Amino acid sequence: MALRSSAPMRGTAYDGYLITITDERGEIITHRASSKFLFENMENLKQLSPRNYFDRDCKRTLPTPITEAGRSPYF
Repeated sequence: MALRSSAPMRGTAYDGYLITITDERGEIITHRASSKFLFENMENLKQLSPRNYFDRDCKRTLPTPITEAGRSPYF
Protein backbone atom coordinates (compact mmCIF):
# COMPACT_ATOMS: atom_id res chain seq x y z
CA MET A 1 0.00 0.00 0.00
CA ALA A 2 1.41 3.35 -1.00
CA LEU A 3 1.03 6.34 1.30
CA ARG A 4 -0.20 9.53 -0.30
CA SER A 5 -0.50 12.92 1.31
CA SER A 6 -3.65 13.56 -0.76
CA ALA A 7 -5.53 10.63 0.82
CA PRO A 8 -7.60 11.87 3.76
CA MET A 9 -7.34 9.90 7.00
CA ARG A 10 -10.88 10.80 8.14
CA GLY A 11 -13.98 11.58 6.14
CA THR A 12 -14.06 12.65 2.54
CA ALA A 13 -12.62 15.93 1.36
CA TYR A 14 -15.11 17.51 -1.04
CA ASP A 15 -13.98 20.06 -3.54
CA GLY A 16 -16.79 21.94 -5.28
CA TYR A 17 -18.49 25.28 -5.68
CA LEU A 18 -21.81 27.11 -5.64
CA ILE A 19 -22.11 30.56 -7.20
CA THR A 20 -25.30 32.62 -7.13
CA ILE A 21 -26.02 36.01 -8.66
CA THR A 22 -28.79 38.06 -7.08
CA ASP A 23 -30.50 41.33 -7.92
CA GLU A 24 -30.95 44.26 -5.53
CA ARG A 25 -34.06 42.62 -4.01
CA GLY A 26 -32.10 39.47 -3.14
CA GLU A 27 -33.79 37.32 -5.80
CA ILE A 28 -31.50 34.75 -7.44
CA ILE A 29 -31.03 35.60 -11.12
CA THR A 30 -28.76 32.71 -12.03
CA HIS A 31 -26.57 30.11 -10.41
CA ARG A 32 -23.85 27.62 -11.19
CA ALA A 33 -22.82 24.66 -9.05
CA SER A 34 -20.42 21.76 -9.37
CA SER A 35 -23.11 19.43 -7.98
CA LYS A 36 -26.88 19.75 -8.26
CA PHE A 37 -27.44 18.99 -4.55
CA LEU A 38 -25.55 22.14 -3.49
CA PHE A 39 -28.12 24.47 -5.06
CA GLU A 40 -31.10 22.29 -4.11
CA ASN A 41 -30.06 22.44 -0.43
CA MET A 42 -28.73 25.99 -0.39
CA GLU A 43 -30.79 27.01 2.68
CA ASN A 44 -29.15 24.23 4.74
CA LEU A 45 -25.75 25.16 3.33
CA LYS A 46 -26.16 28.78 4.51
CA GLN A 47 -26.42 27.53 8.11
CA LEU A 48 -22.94 25.92 8.03
CA SER A 49 -19.59 27.42 8.92
CA PRO A 50 -16.84 27.26 6.29
CA ARG A 51 -14.99 24.21 7.68
CA ASN A 52 -18.00 22.10 8.63
CA TYR A 53 -18.46 18.63 7.20
CA PHE A 54 -21.85 18.05 5.57
CA ASP A 55 -23.82 15.30 3.88
CA ARG A 56 -25.68 15.33 0.55
CA ASP A 57 -28.59 17.15 2.23
CA CYS A 58 -26.12 19.88 3.28
CA LYS A 59 -26.73 19.12 6.95
CA ARG A 60 -23.79 19.21 9.32
CA THR A 61 -22.24 15.83 10.05
CA LEU A 62 -19.09 14.53 11.68
CA PRO A 63 -16.27 13.07 9.60
CA THR A 64 -16.42 9.32 9.13
CA PRO A 65 -13.88 7.66 11.44
CA ILE A 66 -11.45 5.30 9.84
CA THR A 67 -11.99 1.63 10.66
CA GLU A 68 -9.38 -0.98 11.44
CA ALA A 69 -10.02 -2.55 8.04
CA GLY A 70 -9.37 0.76 6.30
CA ARG A 71 -6.33 1.67 8.38
CA SER A 72 -2.94 1.55 6.75
CA PRO A 73 -0.55 -0.96 8.33
CA TYR A 74 2.02 1.85 8.52
CA PHE A 75 0.10 3.78 11.20
